[in-house]
Amino acid sequence: MKVEVQNISWGVEVQQIIKSIYLEAYPGELIGVIGPNGSGKSSLLRLIYRFYPPDAGAIYLDERDILTMSIKETARRMAVVVQERDNNFNFTVYEMVMMGRTPHKKLLDADTAEDDVIIRNSLEHVGMLSLAQRDFHTLSGGEKQRVLIARALAQHARVLVLDEPTNYLDLRYQFEIMELIRSLSITTIAAMHDLNLAAAYCDRIYLLKAGEVVAHGQPQDVLTAKQIKSVYGVDVEVEVRPSTGRLHIVFTKVHSS
Repeated sequence: MKVEVQNISWGVEVQQIIKSIYLEAYPGELIGVIGPNGSGKSSLLRLIYRFYPPDAGAIYLDERDILTMSIKETARRMAVVVQERDNNFNFTVYEMVMMGRTPHKKLLDADTAEDDVIIRNSLEHVGMLSLAQRDFHTLSGGEKQRVLIARALAQHARVLVLDEPTNYLDLRYQFEIMELIRSLSITTIAAMHDLNLAAAYCDRIYLLKAGEVVAHGQPQDVLTAKQIKSVYGVDVEVEVRPSTGRLHIVFTKVHSS
């Protein structure tokens, strides 16, 4: 499914936070949205998944304006994984993934054998089926992210939106989660903090600064030393590792603001 963000703007009171952003994600692409804290990454994602309505512009799924869809219809097409937050409810892993079936049900519909198959298949896909009856709160950070991705898979959505999916995870889980996301082969838009992970896994990258896109394209075109210095205020060295063919970014100096 294609996602097209056409010149959307959004703000709070007199402060404009998102400024005429244009973004495209084609079927099967993994699109990275990067930028320093306060650049508008999470706000842009919230606009895409309808947490906020834009003040101007429009967002299309396969050329259909999402504001012409019901919330449930949007949820059947788009799944969202945000950073997991503590809450006062205690669900099993199975119950957490079952929530992904909600957009496909009417009020008071019972769970079905088909739902059970979908949930188990989703858990198996992320390697969590053996923990289906574990309490979600007892899981590690990486395991929780896998369960949340399984819930998104259970939605049978064709677009996945992720807000910093590797945040607070240790090194192994960061790579495991990115490998899993890459393997899904569905249209994915992810706000990312780690530039090396973005370089390694994204098909294309949008670089934000103060609510605007200042560069977009393939990782090697966006993640240049000049652009990183301009946006992040640090000197880096950017090289291609011969062993992997991937970009590698090394911090060398920070500049005073």
